[in-house]
Amino acid sequence: MDERVVDKREMLAPAHVVFLTRAWEIVGSKAHFAKEICAVTGIPEPILKGDEASSQTCVAQKMSWMAGRQTTRPEDMAYALLGLCDVNMPLLYGEGGKAAFRRLQLQIIADSDDETIFAWQAMYGRALYNPSANRQTMLAQAPDAFSHAGDVLKIPASNEYYSHRPHYAMTNRGLLYQGNAKKLLKDRHGHDTPGHYMIHLNCFGPTCDRWPILVCKPLPEQMSYIRVQTQWAPEDLEAEYPEEDREDVELSHVYIV
Repeated sequence: MDERVVDKREMLAPAHVVFLTRAWEIVGSKAHFAKEICAVTGIPEPILKGDEASSQTCVAQKMSWMAGRQTTRPEDMAYALLGLCDVNMPLLYGEGGKAAFRRLQLQIIADSDDETIFAWQAMYGRALYNPSANRQTMLAQAPDAFSHAGDVLKIPASNEYYSHRPHYAMTNRGLLYQGNAKKLLKDRHGHDTPGHYMIHLNCFGPTCDRWPILVCKPLPEQMSYIRVQTQWAPEDLEAEYPEEDREDVELSHVYIV
């Protein structure tokens, strides 16, 4: 497996890491260089110092740590995340990086209910609705799609909202979803948006008052929708989407591809 990727995993796995010179002289510990390592890898200082466990970190953050990295073999970008995401799957060299990363995401979805895995490409300051957005799927093609998700946080299981969150599952028709949504009657510019829906993901940003929203639109197939994009909710939802321009609805057994 690619040496540059293994280094990152080995940085997290041991409780204590000591850096040495070529002359075997001690330079410092992982905790001592936590600030510098954080700047290079994106891994938070509390995790490097052992104050927080990486197992408590959401999927989107872990993916963001791998964004911008390179591997000799494309599949290693996904395989290096197996330990970090606490999942297992066969290593199939030759399948390609996109196929390996897709399998990784499917395995994570099967083993956990961490919705931050759908929060890729959620960026600050971007418009929520983009009618010219290219067709996208529910799964990202590479960790680079999570480069802006380093500060996404999963809503804890102790939260009341979490306990009422419906289950979801990935099927051969797409992501099976049921739950609350907001139907957009008009976009932020007052243009009609027939059939577009906003779904709050079960996560939030660092200030706790903003959260990623999944925007989807219907397909000709019955009960099927396509993911348009995922963006941060507007700071003032009422101002950008007045009550008369949206409608609270309940989606029951719909598929998002």
